[in-house]
Amino acid sequence: MLYGNVFAKVILPNGDHASLMCGNKRCALIKPITPEKMSPNATECSHLESQFTCTTHNLGEYWATRKGNWLTIEAPNGKLTFEITGSW
Repeated sequence: MLYGNVFAKVILPNGDHASLMCGNKRCALIKPITPEKMSPNATECSHLESQFTCTTHNLGEYWATRKGNWLTIEAPNGKLTFEITGSW
């Protein structure tokens, strides 16, 4: 499967809502901290022509480090760096 940009919506510790983007295909594979608490239908996928989109809700809370507009999330499958692109 080919991955393009990966987008995420997060709530920062101060309550701000941030939109994130990552061009690294590893970001699409972010794993939940507590998979046993995930709803069986937490991930929904759709296919339109050559575009394949999956959305996963409520992945949980992660430790993260922010440097400017870059947010590095410490997930079970490693550190993943996203660019903060705006708010939602």
